[in-house]
Amino acid sequence: MIEIVNRVFGPPPPPPLNVGSPTLDVGRSTLDVGRCGEAAPAPALSLNLPEPTCERWTREWRPHISARPQLTGHAAWLHAQDKDDIKATTLRILREIAPLDRGLTTAILVQSNNAATEFADYLRSTGGLPAVAASDLHVCADNPLAAAILALFKAAAHPGDEFARQHLRMTPLHAALAARRWTTPEDLSTGLLRQIYTDGFERTTEDWLRRLEPSLPPDDVFNRERADQLAEAARLFDETGSRDIAEFIQFCERHTVKEIESDAVIRVMTIHKAKGLGFDLVLLPDLAGNSLATRRHDALAVHKDDARDTRWILNLPPKLFYENDPVLAAHTAAEAADEAYEKLCLFYVAMTRAKLGLYLITEPVKEKSTSKNFPKILTDALGSGRGDTRATTTAAAGIAIGDLLAPGPYQTGDPAWFHQRTLKTDTQMNTQHSPLDVGRWTLDVGYSTAPRRRARTPSGTHTGAIPGALLFGTDGEHAASHGTAVHTALAAIEWLDTWNATDWTSTLQTAGIPATAINEARACIQSPALRALFARPTDTAEVWRERSFEAIIDDAWITGVFDRVVLTRDAATGRVTTVTIYDFKTDRVRDLADQDRIIARYNEQLTIYRRAAALLTGLPPDRIKAALVLTKLSHLA
Repeated sequence: MIEIVNRVFGPPPPPPLNVGSPTLDVGRSTLDVGRCGEAAPAPALSLNLPEPTCERWTREWRPHISARPQLTGHAAWLHAQDKDDIKATTLRILREIAPLDRGLTTAILVQSNNAATEFADYLRSTGGLPAVAASDLHVCADNPLAAAILALFKAAAHPGDEFARQHLRMTPLHAALAARRWTTPEDLSTGLLRQIYTDGFERTTEDWLRRLEPSLPPDDVFNRERADQLAEAARLFDETGSRDIAEFIQFCERHTVKEIESDAVIRVMTIHKAKGLGFDLVLLPDLAGNSLATRRHDALAVHKDDARDTRWILNLPPKLFYENDPVLAAHTAAEAADEAYEKLCLFYVAMTRAKLGLYLITEPVKEKSTSKNFPKILTDALGSGRGDTRATTTAAAGIAIGDLLAPGPYQTGDPAWFHQRTLKTDTQMNTQHSPLDVGRWTLDVGYSTAPRRRARTPSGTHTGAIPGALLFGTDGEHAASHGTAVHTALAAIEWLDTWNATDWTSTLQTAGIPATAINEARACIQSPALRALFARPTDTAEVWRERSFEAIIDDAWITGVFDRVVLTRDAATGRVTTVTIYDFKTDRVRDLADQDRIIARYNEQLTIYRRAAALLTGLPPDRIKAALVLTKLSHLA
């Protein structure tokens, strides 16, 4: 670590150190530092930085010497072909060293929060590694799932928002809206506003996320995680008591979360956030950029005197003009020198966070490149490829990191340094989980919390044997898709007296519902045996269609969806007087024995539905009716 820092940032050759020089403890390997007197600036710096920057840096510089020379480590500068190859090289190094399995604290330092999030997502999705971005994550704005849900709310709040409506047309929500017959701006506004005022933002958000979930690939962990975080944001907003959609959208756009940090995960953070921290292993894959002496073009020119009092502020004219004005030229030169010094300090911080392993990864600097950025400084300082005598490979052969060989011009130290750390056994790794293994958003708060109830779904309670033809057949996925389509079609009818078969069929076809599902649902609606399901029993009757619910039953957190529930109320008091639950089952039924097995299989599920409905309506469970509807036979069981 010390040699590469001295070669990049220090003047050659280092002058003799003063005896008894002070010790700089930076929380990593302790460094002895001695003054370098009036040494010339490092050639790599003087070739690429303004003279005032080099003079200022040289005055402050102290040669670094390790106070713990017994430590074995390795530092290397590696080359990658492009940005994607930089990510891949980072992943290969982590897989080779296996730092978490060896108990090594690990950090990847980058220049921006966006880069931190990007690298963390890459390591998780591509590498399967427990990486967290130590930055504020805008979880309601950095993914297409949340964008679609917020577009739904925007379209409901502002029926004239054509952008939001066109956004919805390009998402699976378009079919879901058509299935509910919310096809006009007025229908969408009326329906969604009613849902929000009835259920709140959290349950409404979860309902629509549930409709989007089948469209996600099975391995899409990122968007499913963002769905949970969007629902959590909705829960937090519900605590304010507001039902204003515009306020909810603003809340979501501002809402951020931080991922849990731990030594048991790979931490990806900005260099700024790493100040004062130290890690056994540090990787630097984000060192590219403009010349260090590039002033910010979007900033006003603010000129201060020696007392730091502001003398003037100016929106600078184009470069052609300010370069030919002595005052403005002097100001911009001083500003560029200050900017170069700050950036040099930043890269110094990045290269001094490591205790044992440091790996810099950049694209090779092109011969015709005129950018005097940090990779150019590395090229001028380390480009010879010569390291110390312990470096076992040459630049031509590549850089060795354990058994991994990677292209690169420079290394120093022991390439197999991490082999001194024993890998954990399978037993140790199974009993020492990272926070990501037990739920990324679970915090050890240090005090007693309410017991965590086991989560269940009503459909998770059914019992019985599954026929081998279904278990090992190839049409299981088709059956599940068909069942969802039939449920969607049956949810599109409210009451028979308002049902128009032609319009209903056309809407479902537009939404992409298969003809087989439409025909099966139509047969149920038109069956005399099922007329009671769809006939309006009284003028004040209510119907719940695909109504989601959550309830605590027998100390378990139950999450479920009622297919169809018909309620009647007392006209005088408004209290619920009758509740009938209809649960649609699209299972294959070949004979009466099959029918009996299906009824027995779902008996406990219906009991759960009765108890949940009792909690929601206030009726005792024994006064709530529940029945299975076998859609293949258009039969009430």
